[in-house]
Amino acid sequence: MALQPNPLKILAIGSPLSQLDETASKIRAINSKHGPFDACVLVGDVFAEESDGMEVEGLSFPLPTYFTLGKFPLPERIQEKISLTGGEVVDNLVFLGKASVLTTAQGLKIGCVGGVYQEELYNAPNSNADPYTPVMAKPAIDALLSSSALNPTLNDASSSLASARQSSSALPTAFQGLDLLILSAPPPHLSLLSTTVASLGHPLATAAEPLAEVVKKARPRYMLWADGEGFWEREPFGWKSSSGREERWTRSVKLGAFGALTPEGGKKTRWFYAFSLPAQTPTTSIPERPKNATPNPYSMSTGSEGSAGVKRGADDEEDGEVKRSRTGKLC
Repeated sequence: MALQPNPLKILAIGSPLSQLDETASKIRAINSKHGPFDACVLVGDVFAEESDGMEVEGLSFPLPTYFTLGKFPLPERIQEKISLTGGEVVDNLVFLGKASVLTTAQGLKIGCVGGVYQEELYNAPNSNADPYTPVMAKPAIDALLSSSALNPTLNDASSSLASARQSSSALPTAFQGLDLLILSAPPPHLSLLSTTVASLGHPLATAAEPLAEVVKKARPRYMLWADGEGFWEREPFGWKSSSGREERWTRSVKLGAFGALTPEGGKKTRWFYAFSLPAQTPTTSIPERPKNATPNPYSMSTGSEGSAGVKRGADDEEDGEVKRSRTGKLC
């Protein structure tokens, strides 16, 4: 696994829905006030359903900004641009693919699974034929699950010298996994053991069952999606090492849509979230257990998803405020 020698600041923004000029301006303003940020991720649908892709003309983004598929198809103009460039739509706006992992020069590991989950299409023989079709595909998920990014032991250590180097710089298990996992739909089981899910005021959007295995393999530090209404930040849950101790923590955040209309007489659902990722090196201290952590819902036996568990502290931020750590350790 790649080292992350320095702390990184990340900005996440929910579905722009083609309001890309405004999105770039907001990123610029937030970066100026609370940054500098190292990267931004756009979560959900970057383009509205009827978009022709013209809204990106003349745009540039102030920092590296990444996105995957949402529920809507990418405009043909955008597909052609991605095919020509290998991913960059305009300056600093990069398409990650349907199901993939990107490691940046800073050591930031971003994974994604985009598209809508429909069981009959998911298992269809040609489900992965078009990389831009917004439908989850079993071949793409299988390839992601078997990739070296999610299986550190598969990394090439064929020569004794390479093996020695890898051993001397190996990351502790607490630091093995993805940093960010961007999803188009929520994975199952997240409401299990959570007392904060009631704050949404309604059930989560329909979960995509295949994402459970992705989450267990990826062990992301942050998991982000935007499908459905409202904003929700789940209590952290941990992953155990071979010693049986929980050493790695996942935080799950459901964002509101930046491009959504503001309800009459109300305010727009919280649509951005900013956070820090502490460094990950062989000499970095193992993260402490967060005070509001729950048992890991992916380590529990399957069953009805209710709300049980530890109570969370009252630290929710107002719409538009940057996330701050209680302890200074967010992972």
